Amino acid sequence: MLKYFRLYYIRWLLVITVLQLVTNCVKIPEGIQPVTNFKLDRYLGKWYEIARLDNSYERGLTAVTAEYSLI
Repeated sequence: MLKYFRLYYIRWLLVITVLQLVTNCVKIPEGIQPVTNFKLDRYLGKWYEIARLDNSYERGLTAVTAEYSLI
């Protein structure tokens, strides 16, 4: 019986932890003002990378592009 209680407790603890992480990620940080009058159409289309910060997962990449569209 104690074994099942532990598994039940661990499962709920995991669910609560994941929910806290998810809900904390969607809040706007304090002191940050969202951009007003944002024109989404200006940012749609193909974008070419002209500079980047050095990240290990991007090393060796060249001619990087991103395509943004409405879904």
